[in-house]
Amino acid sequence: MNKLRIFSDSIHCEDFTISVLEGEQAVLPCVLPTEVDNNITVTWSFWDEEISFGDNVTINDDRFELYRPYKNDWYLRITSVQLKDVGRYICSAGESFISVSTLVVEFSPRLSDYKGDELFVQICYNTRLTLYCNATGLPRPTITWYKIGDQLKPILSDLELYEQMIFIPEVDHTSSGVYLCKVKNKHGETSMKFHVTVIDRMTYVEPVQKLKVPRQIVHAPIVTNGVGISHFFRLDRSIVKILYFLAIISSLGY
Repeated sequence: MNKLRIFSDSIHCEDFTISVLEGEQAVLPCVLPTEVDNNITVTWSFWDEEISFGDNVTINDDRFELYRPYKNDWYLRITSVQLKDVGRYICSAGESFISVSTLVVEFSPRLSDYKGDELFVQICYNTRLTLYCNATGLPRPTITWYKIGDQLKPILSDLELYEQMIFIPEVDHTSSGVYLCKVKNKHGETSMKFHVTVIDRMTYVEPVQKLKVPRQIVHAPIVTNGVGISHFFRLDRSIVKILYFLAIISSLGY
């Protein structure tokens, strides 16, 4: 906790910076100096929103409460601190006293833009590959890239690194594999795996021309004067049926 005191003829100011871990409790100080009249109404506000007026908490949030171990104490206690609580809190007593507390919420690393912890990527040979590891955290996390093989070794010089991004200008089949992005700060760590597969470019195939189907060659026996004669004709099936019918009539002597 950092503290800065400013004294003037008309007002007594105090400035604090409070850092807590997300989910823990924060206690923001406000102790009235002895020279300040205790009958003055003390208020807490968060930016432009009122939190308390006198002994009453006015904000609609059960996580906020006043903590007064002594008469001049007007501490503001926040349980289960969230990231949305970050900002400036002002405790004031009329025009004679102001205490400003800047709340900083630290949190373990987390990855954004991804629903899971693994991503499967297919990319064409000789094209550009860019992998992103969008990470947040406070303190600012460190990001280390690995390519998983027989041993887990950090990627140092064989690829272009830009902290949150890994860039390969032209991939080849040796670029296939599993890339690991590991993010870490003092509150924890997380990671993301990218399964990369390099595939060959598809070659253009000429469209197949429509095949011309030849007319059928049909074997049609013709019976004339009781003698069967076989001929081959390039005929459609409908014509063949008619010829069969005429041959039968001829054989019956009509």
